[in-house]
Amino acid sequence: MSNPTSLLPTRPVLAAGGCAMWLLALVGAGAAEYFVAPWGSDTNPGTSNAPFATPHKAVAAALVPGDTIWVRGGVYALNSRIAPGSSKVGAPGNPIKLWAWPGETPVFDFATMPESSDKALDLRRNHWHARGLTIRNAPDSGIFIGGTGNIVEGCVVHDCDNDGIILGSTSSKATNALILNCDSFRNYEKSGDGNNGDGFGAKAGCGPGNVFIGCRAWNNADDGWDLYQNNESVLISNCWSFANGSNLWNYAGAWKGNGNGFKLGGAGTTGRHTVVRSLAFDNTSKGFDHNNGVGAHTLWHNTGFRNGKWNFSFYDQPVNGNHDFRNNLSHLGLGGTNWIIASALQISNSWQIAPATAADFVSLDFALALAPRNADYSLPTNALARLAAGSRWLDRGAVLPPPAAGPVFGAAPDLGAFERPFALLFFTSITGGFHLGARIMRLQADGLTPGSPVAVEATTNLVTWREVLVHNPLQPAEEIMVPAPEEAAYFRLRQP
Repeated sequence: MSNPTSLLPTRPVLAAGGCAMWLLALVGAGAAEYFVAPWGSDTNPGTSNAPFATPHKAVAAALVPGDTIWVRGGVYALNSRIAPGSSKVGAPGNPIKLWAWPGETPVFDFATMPESSDKALDLRRNHWHARGLTIRNAPDSGIFIGGTGNIVEGCVVHDCDNDGIILGSTSSKATNALILNCDSFRNYEKSGDGNNGDGFGAKAGCGPGNVFIGCRAWNNADDGWDLYQNNESVLISNCWSFANGSNLWNYAGAWKGNGNGFKLGGAGTTGRHTVVRSLAFDNTSKGFDHNNGVGAHTLWHNTGFRNGKWNFSFYDQPVNGNHDFRNNLSHLGLGGTNWIIASALQISNSWQIAPATAADFVSLDFALALAPRNADYSLPTNALARLAAGSRWLDRGAVLPPPAAGPVFGAAPDLGAFERPFALLFFTSITGGFHLGARIMRLQADGLTPGSPVAVEATTNLVTWREVLVHNPLQPAEEIMVPAPEEAAYFRLRQP
């Protein structure tokens, strides 16, 4: 074990509505580091030069808040679950970290693990942070999240014999969990008929405060997201769910994979879930679905297209308010673009204005959804479901508060999951941290007109905007450094 004092770079994560959320990786004095590598041995002390061979040995170490287990790249053939003991508990803001070594991909392969109900990576202790791991071929679900305040970031789960990533319930409730920039695909309960095998599950008995940001689910036997019988509210932001529900395993009987992109409830449960700036497409059934739940859901700035039935299906009356649909975009639902109860609040959705067409988009090419993630695990930025120049859905939306608020280019927000131009990212330094305490925002803007001044504007209320800076671009794509006012909450670029 080693104790170097090192500060890893902060990494910005684009959260709901373009807000920058910072994860600070701090390994300071007093925090222990353990190392795991395919070439190691569990008789080693777990140092960088003499690493352990298995993550099981590392999670059994005398871990305390702030400790880090670094896992080197390579394939680990594992035959039992990874489950930290009851004393291995982190602290708020100071979790125990199980992280891939930067730039490397550890693959935990459970193909030889005996059939059981054990999950491959069992995180039911409080305040753990798993990052950059691949879990495959588990005999049940790939990652189980229980306890409080756990983070699973940049992980890939596939080909597991149940759900990919599942949040715990009843005696091991997941509370205030963050699932960030993860992929889950091709999960299927091999002894079944497709009715199990979701990409992500937050089902009956989950605790409150659970959040999914920047995740993808595809080619799962059942649903992309399944919130069945969950009475606690869940936030899903900037997530993609596509091509779920197909029989890819040659099951000979009657296939029962539900095939919903985002299943938000079921069996009369009252959870009020929020989905913002997300995509659902090419699922065999519905894109966004209440599944006969009676909670009042909020869906803002989402895009659904080419789903087997309705893109938006919310036809039952909630018992705790009304559904809320704003700035959503629906195209080519094979059973109809949507089925929404008349009592729902509906503002500036495409189906209230005119039918969408393929010409409204730069591309709806399925292959773009499978593009590799960025180095910081964020979703790829490409032409998928982006609005084309001249689209009727530009500047047609209503101004919304968080969690759907974001940069606006033009007179009003665009409809759907993305604002055009699409190559805008926010990078804001931490006050009192880097840049000598300054607040600097780095804008990477595309679609500029060279020689035409662009104004950077700021607001605290999304109504009154004030000019912060004027920049004269020389290229269509440029980086703009902006001093961010302390009182500003939102920013936009405006170019005549």
